[in-house]
Amino acid sequence: GLSAPVVSRLKNCWSEEYAQWSQRDLSEKRYCYLYADGIHTAVRFKDKRDCLLVIIGVTVHGRKELVSVS
Repeated sequence: GLSAPVVSRLKNCWSEEYAQWSQRDLSEKRYCYLYADGIHTAVRFKDKRDCLLVIIGVTVHGRKELVSVS
């Protein structure tokens, strides 16, 4: 397993990366399709299961790209 300080450091790093990624400019992107799906996690927090909204875009070349996670 990972120690608490390592998990904390990784979480901080990933939070910064996610903040940058979520603010990226998508104005030049062109998607033929957008798929949206809710993914329920097995992790419970305060007696509730979280649901992640995931949006995947498919480019004109057929490439799938992760557009959003929230």
